[in-house]
Amino acid sequence: MLSLSKLPDGFSALGGQTLNPHGPGTLDVSGSSSGSAAGVALDLAPVAIGTETCGSIISPSIANQIVGLKPTVGLLSRSGIIPLAGSYDTPGPMTKTVSDAALLMNIMAQPDENDPLTISSRPNYTDYAANLHLESLQGAKLAAPLYFRRHPTGRAILSLLQEAGARTELVDFTIPEVSFQVFLDVLLYEFRRDMNHYLKTNHPALGIDDLSDLIRFNKKDPDKRVPYGQDILIKSNLCPLSEIEYKKTAQELRQLAHRRVIAPLFEQQKFDAILGNHPLLCAYASLPAVTVPFSKWKEKGAEFDQVTFVGPPLSEAKLLQFAYAFEQKTRARNTPV
Repeated sequence: MLSLSKLPDGFSALGGQTLNPHGPGTLDVSGSSSGSAAGVALDLAPVAIGTETCGSIISPSIANQIVGLKPTVGLLSRSGIIPLAGSYDTPGPMTKTVSDAALLMNIMAQPDENDPLTISSRPNYTDYAANLHLESLQGAKLAAPLYFRRHPTGRAILSLLQEAGARTELVDFTIPEVSFQVFLDVLLYEFRRDMNHYLKTNHPALGIDDLSDLIRFNKKDPDKRVPYGQDILIKSNLCPLSEIEYKKTAQELRQLAHRRVIAPLFEQQKFDAILGNHPLLCAYASLPAVTVPFSKWKEKGAEFDQVTFVGPPLSEAKLLQFAYAFEQKTRARNTPV
């Protein structure tokens, strides 16, 4: 989940506070796609669509114990989505089962002339639901962060994966924390650029054509419109990065992810997937991720309530296969009362 302000997870000035159905008022609902996650968890809808820039599909799926899929950017059309940062934004399925996520991908994964990236990137469209098998983890090579060894539930997850035929290996990799501050500068630059374009081209209302107009509009009734402030809007509108600086910084982040993770783990050691929730890595390198419930050893709010598989670009079909095999082995999803 990407959190940049005082705004609580799941809060909307229009709709109020979304609560986590597994523990209303006590468990974090996460964000930004908290409404989609809570709605699916409560069976208010069979499936939903979330959007992720940095963790906003996977994290609320973990918090609400549902299946979430964050695809490679450009695989699914972003046409019509209110943007945060065009280089990182993507929609994705949020469902109760892996099979439902795969079926939803079949519907959504189509080229769209309104989103040129779905055409220029030439993604490998496939039938994501065709090869979901119980034995899909047989022979899979999976990398697990070192903290899996230190946590009893982490060790239990590794044991279950090994029982299913996967080869697991503990690896030590990190993305420097300082890079997150650099990432924020990139997001603020893209948010101003993309939101201004969105406001100008999507039937502007009330004379709101750009961020400056939106900030002034909110100031007229701040208690109702922005009760937690609008610091993100203001910071983005004042973002000092030039276009040259922005492009250089974004390129450095992609190179960082490639050097620290993609090259050593996917290209050299040939891992099929990395275990764990890694939102910054998925954002920097546009990596897909699938998360599936694992609540047999339920620890409220803990990362180990779910197992998340992160793969190289355009590996969604394989990740869904891994998630399906794990899901069928554990059948761990809880429906909240």
